[in-house]
Amino acid sequence: MRSVKITEAEAQAVPRTEIMVCPARMLRILTWATAIVMLLNVAVLSSRVLTGHGHLLGFGSMFYVGEESNVPTWYSSCLLLLCSALLWVIASASKRAHDGRSRWWSVLSVVFLLMSIDETATIHERIGGLCEHVFGTHFFRDFGFVLPGAILVLITTLVFLRFVLSLPPATRKLLILAAVLYAWGASGMEAVSLGWTARHSPALPMYSFLVTIEEVFEMSGVLVFIYALTSYIARHLPGLEIGVRYADTRSTEGETTVRRGKTAGTVPG
Repeated sequence: MRSVKITEAEAQAVPRTEIMVCPARMLRILTWATAIVMLLNVAVLSSRVLTGHGHLLGFGSMFYVGEESNVPTWYSSCLLLLCSALLWVIASASKRAHDGRSRWWSVLSVVFLLMSIDETATIHERIGGLCEHVFGTHFFRDFGFVLPGAILVLITTLVFLRFVLSLPPATRKLLILAAVLYAWGASGMEAVSLGWTARHSPALPMYSFLVTIEEVFEMSGVLVFIYALTSYIARHLPGLEIGVRYADTRSTEGETTVRRGKTAGTVPG
């Protein structure tokens, strides 16, 4: 991609491409996408129950939410990555506005980035296997991460409580709702499913149903979180612009080197 030197006035005269983000519309799109992922999962489970064939030439495990490294896992990872990106945008804008909460937004952005990576790389499962080997215990195999997850939720709540309470009421309520939905799916429903498997075989359809409900709660929490962030941007960061420009430090004063195809995005207030 070649670069050209233009003056600052010419750079300002270049037509901008605006990307308008509507919180409600984004929520509808992501809700439909989530519904499609879940319907594919239900179709696989229905085939397994009704016909006894859940493999489906390899496509069964590709859409079952109880498996790893498949389409639902990739989709969940993308949702978490979108959360991280939105949090980074808010953190950057807050920092420019000298808002003391910018560091909290930044920390949350890193947290969701790590969650996105873990969703695909299954890091916590590997850590659980390592702990079983080192300490000679089957705790993580029998009880999963219910207890560690509950402890993590408690610590996170205490650490971010003051920050959440400082947010506008509408945003605060949405964030609390998102946290409750996600925590119940990640810890509460997991405890229910593990309790059920302690008395029955995980090969029975009921276990797959419980795992599906668990994923529904988790994804619903993430969708509410995304809506909360986009609504916060629209209401409290009006006129926010995201631009990409390449500046050549060797250029003379009054000149700016830009790449052809400059893009800018605006989130309406």
